[in-house]
Amino acid sequence: MFQNTIENDRTEYSINREIAGIEQKIQTIEQNIRKAFCTRHECKRLENEINNIKELIEINSTYSNPKTDDFLWID
Repeated sequence: MFQNTIENDRTEYSINREIAGIEQKIQTIEQNIRKAFCTRHECKRLENEINNIKELIEINSTYSNPKTDDFLWID
């Protein structure tokens, strides 16, 4: 039981670090969109990509419960 708690804590920490890294990448992309002289099509494509990533983070955060083995992994 104790070993499972340690593994769950490590998994939760790992997921949180991965999410934080993805969120940082999103912020960088958003800043680049604001700075860039890009076409409307390219900006729209990047915005859609950001929204897709945010949706994956939300799904993972909603359905991942480190206290159980039910994880939705993002590959």
